[in-house]
Amino acid sequence: MSAQYSAGGRHRGQHRDPVGAVLAGIRALGHVVTVLLLGGSIIHQLDSDHLGSPQAAGSAPDAAPLA
Repeated sequence: MSAQYSAGGRHRGQHRDPVGAVLAGIRALGHVVTVLLLGGSIIHQLDSDHLGSPQAAGSAPDAAPLA
């Protein structure tokens, strides 16, 4: 009796691919870093200290007011 296995499956006694494991780890680490950077960017944008434009509000007008 012979067993039919799918091409991508791992079976008992089959050697693991260390390069594939390292590449998968690097890929997972890249995903984590990307999520952390995007989350930090979102938090920075939503921080209450950064709402509005303090430089424009604190500057003098470009032209003298018409009295």
